[in-house]
Amino acid sequence: MRFKLAALICSGLLAHSASGQIKAASLNRIGGFDYKLDSGARSANATYAYNALGSEAWLFGIHGQASVPDSWENAFKRSPNAELAMIANVTWNKGLTDYFVTGTFGGKGEDREWRLDAMSPIQTSYDVNAQVRVTFGVVPLRLSNPFSAALTVGVTRSSNLSDLKEVEVDGKKIREGTLEESTVFPTTLRLNFRLGENLGNSIVRKLPGFDAKKRFNLVSGLYFTGEPRQHGKPTHAAGLTLSLHELVEIELKDEDVPAPLRGIVKDSDVSYWKPTYTVYGEMQQPFGSGKQQTKGGVAVTFTWP
Repeated sequence: MRFKLAALICSGLLAHSASGQIKAASLNRIGGFDYKLDSGARSANATYAYNALGSEAWLFGIHGQASVPDSWENAFKRSPNAELAMIANVTWNKGLTDYFVTGTFGGKGEDREWRLDAMSPIQTSYDVNAQVRVTFGVVPLRLSNPFSAALTVGVTRSSNLSDLKEVEVDGKKIREGTLEESTVFPTTLRLNFRLGENLGNSIVRKLPGFDAKKRFNLVSGLYFTGEPRQHGKPTHAAGLTLSLHELVEIELKDEDVPAPLRGIVKDSDVSYWKPTYTVYGEMQQPFGSGKQQTKGGVAVTFTWP
């Protein structure tokens, strides 16, 4: 029996994160925190995962995120956008493949400042909406199979605020145009491909400050995101990611393993590859617009304590 959990998406399981990766999380890491800083999304988030049932199949947790609305210039001028969600994950193994289903339920808050046109007054609001997402994924454990995949579907209320023209008023970035609300059904398909440990190690070990004894893998990713809407045209995007994964080697203690499995489960069965640094680029077709937008960013993931 393997104790690997092919579960949490690096961004906190919320499928819109462009730098999200399909991540393996160790079951015996009870009460573990993961953090991520993302320059493209102007966000910081934390995910806490807890193996509540003491089983190889279930994991529960909570995810929180705060981001700067519209532009980095608003970092200290406006309230942050925020998200908070509960996480439940179930994983099962068939042969040399892990399958998982992860559900998130929570809410998001959005700080809005916009105007209809240059002659209209500025309107402000802080809107809170519920959101639900479910992720289905598969992670082959055989080293000769470098592919992994995940599909996320969800439902929430959203607006076209981020697609409106950005203007500067009194030193702040706000949006200008007609604001439209709608129920949206965000859907993301993500495919990852391991480029190889040899390539990852050869790149990283040439850089100063990296421990030459650690093992790294380079992973490329391709994702497609669509937002069908109850009213109006959908938003859709495609993006590429390149992520450096570090092998987290676990040393099992007797209390980490149920008595019947002691001596059977090995340290290698719970070790996993953790995303650390990710570079990504995305092309997006905005809601109700024929004009494409491109963006990119760098995400850093770390664990503490």
